[in-house]
Amino acid sequence: MSELGLPTRARRVRRLAGVLAVLGLYVAGIFAFAWRQGPTTAAVRPRCEARDGAFWQDGEKVLVKGVGYDPARPGELPWQRTRSKELLETDFGAIRAAGFNTVRVWEPLDQAGLDAASRHGLRVIQGLWIDPEGKLADPAFREAAVKRATEAAKATAGHPAVLAWLVMNEPRPATVLEQGLEPTRTLLREVAAAVRAADPGVPVGFASWPGLEMLDEPSLDFVAANLYPFRPGKLLDAVGYEGLVRLWQARAGGRPFLVSEFGVSVAPGTIAPDAPGGATEEEQAEARSEEHTSELQSPCNLVCRLLLEKK
Repeated sequence: MSELGLPTRARRVRRLAGVLAVLGLYVAGIFAFAWRQGPTTAAVRPRCEARDGAFWQDGEKVLVKGVGYDPARPGELPWQRTRSKELLETDFGAIRAAGFNTVRVWEPLDQAGLDAASRHGLRVIQGLWIDPEGKLADPAFREAAVKRATEAAKATAGHPAVLAWLVMNEPRPATVLEQGLEPTRTLLREVAAAVRAADPGVPVGFASWPGLEMLDEPSLDFVAANLYPFRPGKLLDAVGYEGLVRLWQARAGGRPFLVSEFGVSVAPGTIAPDAPGGATEEEQAEARSEEHTSELQSPCNLVCRLLLEKK
């Protein structure tokens, strides 16, 4: 102590060091708590809501102008594809420049892929591949599907680029009839519930197709179907492509409806009724100008027009 009763310099230094140590522990505790809580984007991300026949965000209707995306290049089989940051940036830039606002993928993009989509102003409909010819009624098959859905949705939970999830693509009608409608609905319900639990608030559906009109799960948030201008031929002869879209819109029962695939098949094989695979680029162009496709100069514009009629 000095004569004035003030602490010595040494004591002041020790007290200051103690205060700084406590402050450091406090800040470290805050960071540790935040790290345990994980990313906070889910709490602030603007969520899309599926209602009244459309997707809504911040009180405004979202018009989904989408394109299916796979990074496979000509001559590269889809299961041999690779994703690179440079490829995603180039492709997403071209997709946005073409006027699209959404991409649909068949396997979920990771955080980096979703970040790339966000940079280009794109939303993503995440896909989850479940074997469409699998043992849909087998509890072990359902359990594996639920586990995979949980892991996939949790990996990107809360990311602002995710518009929705499609948790299955084209279940085979013969498989569904063999395994049973109700077990298939149970699988869809359980997988959808797993996605919602891992990423609360995200709309969930599955990609159906002609021949599977008997399968619907009312608890799903929206209806999606892969509709091509060549299948089913007899129905298209009767009602045209617009009629086919309207039939599926009616089936949605007030839920949003998305055409999740369309176009001219380029799959290997020979052109056959209801399955025109193996078409050259010239044959593809010709097919787009034939019967039923006059309405399909831009399939996206057709669907957009039908949606705008409901505004």
